[in-house]
Amino acid sequence: MIASSLRNVFAPTKFWGGVILLLAVFLLSACGSIEQDVTILKNEKWRAETRLILDEQTLVMVNLADVERRLDEAQAQAVALGADFQWKKQVNDDGSVTYLMNMSGIGYDLLNQIVFDGAATIQQVDEDGVTELTFFPSFDVSDYALTLHVGDVLETNGTISSKGEVSWNGRGQQAYAVFKPKSMDTRLIFGIAAALLALILIGGGILFLRSRAPSRAATRTPYPPRPSFPASSARPGNVFEATNYCHRCGGKLNSKGKYCPHCGAPVS
Repeated sequence: MIASSLRNVFAPTKFWGGVILLLAVFLLSACGSIEQDVTILKNEKWRAETRLILDEQTLVMVNLADVERRLDEAQAQAVALGADFQWKKQVNDDGSVTYLMNMSGIGYDLLNQIVFDGAATIQQVDEDGVTELTFFPSFDVSDYALTLHVGDVLETNGTISSKGEVSWNGRGQQAYAVFKPKSMDTRLIFGIAAALLALILIGGGILFLRSRAPSRAATRTPYPPRPSFPASSARPGNVFEATNYCHRCGGKLNSKGKYCPHCGAPVS
């Protein structure tokens, strides 16, 4: 599907058949580069990212509006087959243009059709999930790179850069690998770890702010001190009457007044 799509980029009246990430006009111009990263998980789950980089020489020869229209068509067809397909455009500082396509789905047949243009053979070879992949690019580009991310590479003609990662670089190179699929998506692990870290930081910030805030006891307005009365003025009976002090504010009363001269309370 990649090859058929590319051959028809310059034929507006003829719609290319099949679903696929449309990797633009390299078959005719042989300029620019294509970079593919494919991750294969257990149970035939997969995701792929393709970067189509069009240099200035290629941009002179193509109609980007037509390329983007065909990308929209590819997206619609991929979704109709049960895959997820998203693309976006990025203009680079050097004047080149990059189209970034992200796809995901379930099933090796779907992976072969959308990502490998139907030119790959992908099959599980034993009950433990060991899988064999053979792919020969059917398009001619100046620079092509494929990186496969799996659980463990058992056999390959590519370059193993780290555990579970093998790559091929160069036009016309056949890719072959026998591998065990990834058991878990590392992006999901990173997402969970990031969420937990955010919760820890938020919780720590709340605790820090609480520790810095003054307690309610420290900020409470103290009650005015209770007035003290001279013991010598005490007489039997009501203590406020006996000492000639106001029962409300504690101020000293006039001997003949009916109201407190300080707060106006009636003298009982």
